[in-house]
Amino acid sequence: MRLHLDAYCPIILGISFLDQIKSLESFKTIKFKKIAYPVIFLSFLSRASEISGKKIHANI
Repeated sequence: MRLHLDAYCPIILGISFLDQIKSLESFKTIKFKKIAYPVIFLSFLSRASEISGKKIHANI
């Protein structure tokens, strides 16, 4: 797998996502493109789902 320099870091993106989860709850769709190693980001989505009490659907 080749890592692109313009891809989002999944850890920084995940921490930022969790930090803003309450303000993002009103959004119906949020799209992220070019996440390096997106499997790492899934753990942050799981935690965000627990915090918000809502299901989060992800397409990888």
